[in-house]
Amino acid sequence: MASIDAVSVVALADHAVALPVVAGWLHREWLRAWDLTQAESLAETRARMNRGVLPLALVALAGRTPVGTASLVDDAHPLNAASICSLAGVYVVPRWRRRGVGRLLCARAVELGAALRRQPVGLYTRDAEAFYLRIGWTRVVEAQLRDPVAPTLGVYMEWRGSPGSGNIRLHTSARNRLQC
Repeated sequence: MASIDAVSVVALADHAVALPVVAGWLHREWLRAWDLTQAESLAETRARMNRGVLPLALVALAGRTPVGTASLVDDAHPLNAASICSLAGVYVVPRWRRRGVGRLLCARAVELGAALRRQPVGLYTRDAEAFYLRIGWTRVVEAQLRDPVAPTLGVYMEWRGSPGSGNIRLHTSARNRLQC
């Protein structure tokens, strides 16, 4: 298996051939719980095929093979309902986990949030707080999460550093391959 140095992150809009794969991941992990059909999940993912405007999906590629995804979407801040740029749908295929792909996707998302002048970048999580804390995110507040079954308590977090700072430091060769 290739190393993280072989992984690049691009806008899904620039690698449209990955659309069905990414839509499948999002459907399986989150969207079907909202009773979206596979066709509706494909349409939702297609709506993220943008550059320079939200919603925007990223895809991590090992060569030409998709190995992960993350999106930036508009959401509401839990304390004041202001519009925020939110990291969402971070997914890495199991055989590529714990190798830096999630960190790489998060770093690129933070950079794009800054480029779009949408800071801070926030996120909501119910079960990945430890991962985000390890890579430099800050816990802001417990928050009620939208959940298709029942209200669920989770955590709202923000990236408060500058892109490329803190724990989301990238190996130079990986940084050179971040494209969007």
